[in-house]
Amino acid sequence: MKKTALFLIVFAILLFNGCVPTPEPPATETPTTAAPTDTPEASPSFMDKPSAEDIRLFNYNVNWDAIFPDGDPENHDWREADKSEAFKRLIAAVSPDIACLQEINPDRNPAEVADIFDEVLPLDGGAHWYAISDYDTVIVSRYELLTDGFTLYVPPAANYLSQAAALVDLPDVAYSQGDFYLICAHFKSSGDQASINRRQDQADTIIRQVADLRTPGDHIDLPANTPFVFAGDFNVYNTDPAHHLETLVTGDIDDENQFGADIQPDWDDTWLTDLLPSHQDEGEFFYTWRDDSDVFDPGPLDRIIYSDSVITVTNSFILNTNALSPEQLSQYGLQAEDVLLVPESGVYDHFPMIADFTFP
Repeated sequence: MKKTALFLIVFAILLFNGCVPTPEPPATETPTTAAPTDTPEASPSFMDKPSAEDIRLFNYNVNWDAIFPDGDPENHDWREADKSEAFKRLIAAVSPDIACLQEINPDRNPAEVADIFDEVLPLDGGAHWYAISDYDTVIVSRYELLTDGFTLYVPPAANYLSQAAALVDLPDVAYSQGDFYLICAHFKSSGDQASINRRQDQADTIIRQVADLRTPGDHIDLPANTPFVFAGDFNVYNTDPAHHLETLVTGDIDDENQFGADIQPDWDDTWLTDLLPSHQDEGEFFYTWRDDSDVFDPGPLDRIIYSDSVITVTNSFILNTNALSPEQLSQYGLQAEDVLLVPESGVYDHFPMIADFTFP
């Protein structure tokens, strides 16, 4: 989705006056109840992947090891629920090619996450899913993940800024244009100034990586026009300036002394695109986090940002199983409470985001 000429004119006027706005998401609404009637009935085909050659990305903050069963010795101390069976139903229904997951115990071997995908979505010929991790972020892929020379560079003294990153080695026969670079991120939560500053440093680190991958030398090199995507829980609150989102989309680095000069991040020297899918692709609700027991409104905390000059989204949606009809739940093998964190009390957390990418 390219920026319109009108928007560029408005942006130029604001820039001239020293006021660059943070990109704003579409307005979100707060449903009064968790009933399926809160949203329009979804299209029967909203989950269909438009083409078998499309690359389906599944982005999900799973809530601290909730995808593993009770009694798993590696479960994180912050774990709140056992959603292991619900997670299996979700990935079976969505059938992703690549998954970006957050809130996995950093001490856990990422192969344990790949094992879940092997069980639910076994690959042909006895092949196994690949998985890599950094801190609590995990990338899982049906295609090989290359990390040598492709990890996110952070200074040794700032390893807390690291995120999972890999080049997805797509099959040359089907994808002759090249491979797919993914950074799976989980930004610092909370609204205090120190946390806001940390989120900004995380965004500056990622954009510096983009500047590096587009130019020869330094820490990472990618062939020109290699598609790249940032996905994850960016904690984009409506209660703070969220300049870190602006940085990720526009390349406006905050700390240029440490992270380098501003860039136009896409391969065609324009901004990247913030996908902002809606629930069931209905265009009604855009929030990716919700907790009706909290004082905060639901919001689009999670994002998928991509290089739209070389890759196109053919379908995208936020999956809210609690808004599906009984017929749709049966069609996809899902249960209404699969996206709820605590079904007994109706407590949500994050929702899965799905995007299908195609290469022009």
